[in-house]
Amino acid sequence: MTSLDQGSLGDLVALQQAAGAAETISELASRLEDAARIFGHRWFALVRGRHVREDAQRSFLLTNYPDGWIEQVLGEGRHLDDPVHLAASRSFHGVAWDEIGQYVEPTARQLETLQAASTYGLRHGMTIPFRMTGLMPGMFSLAGQERLDLSTGSRLLVYLLGSIGFARAHELSVGRTKFGGPPLSPRQIDCVALVAEGLNDCEIARRLSLSPNTVREYIEAARRRYGVKRRIQLVIAAIRDGYLDIDAINPSNLDAWAIELSGNARN
Repeated sequence: MTSLDQGSLGDLVALQQAAGAAETISELASRLEDAARIFGHRWFALVRGRHVREDAQRSFLLTNYPDGWIEQVLGEGRHLDDPVHLAASRSFHGVAWDEIGQYVEPTARQLETLQAASTYGLRHGMTIPFRMTGLMPGMFSLAGQERLDLSTGSRLLVYLLGSIGFARAHELSVGRTKFGGPPLSPRQIDCVALVAEGLNDCEIARRLSLSPNTVREYIEAARRRYGVKRRIQLVIAAIRDGYLDIDAINPSNLDAWAIELSGNARN
C-alpha cells in the first residue's frame, strides 16, 4: 500500500474528479479498480445492502472480486454473516482482516468463509464501514494476496478512497442528496474548510473575523451533526457529503491527521 503523501493525495484528487464524471455504477467501478491498483491492491469491493430487495434503488455492489467467489458467496449466503463486515461494523474506522479476531470470535462457518476467500487470492485486506442516518450501512474493501501496510497514513488513504467511491455510488443510486441530518451552515463549512487546511481555532477566528469561541461553537455544532469526536473525522465526513473537495486538505498536515484518526480507531 502506498504511504499517504502529497503524491497519493494528488491521486485521490484525480480519482474524485474521475468519480464525479462517472455516469453509471459500472463506470465508477472501473475508476475504483484503477485506484485500487494505483495504491497497490488488485481487488476492491464497495457494497450497500445485504439484500437487493431491501431497497433496490439504494443498494449497490461494485467489485472486481473473482466471479467464482462472488457466485459462491451469494449462492451459499455467506454475505449474510460475513466475518469481515461484522468486525468492521463494530469499529469506527474499519479493520484490517488480520485484526478480525480483535472484534469478533469467528464461527466455524465464518472461518470457512475466510479460508475460501484466500483460495481466490483474497488473503489480506482492509474494510471500512460507512454509516449514514436513515440509510443502510455500506462497506468498502481493498484486498490482495500480500499483507497490508497498516501504518496510520495507509489507513487514512483507504478511508478517503472509500469515501470518494461511496459518495458517488450514493449519488448514482439515489441522486445528489446529502446523507441525512441537518445540513451544515455556510459558516460551519467555512470553519471546516479551514480545519482541513490545518488552522487552529484562533487562526480560523482571525481569518473569518470571528471570536475563537464562536469558531469552536461552529465546529462543535458540525461535529454533533455527524456524531464524530475527531476533527479529521469531521473533515472526511464533509468531503463525503460534497461540502469540500479532497484537495481542501493541506498535504503538510497529513501525518497529523493520520495519527489523530488512528487514535480513535477503537474508542
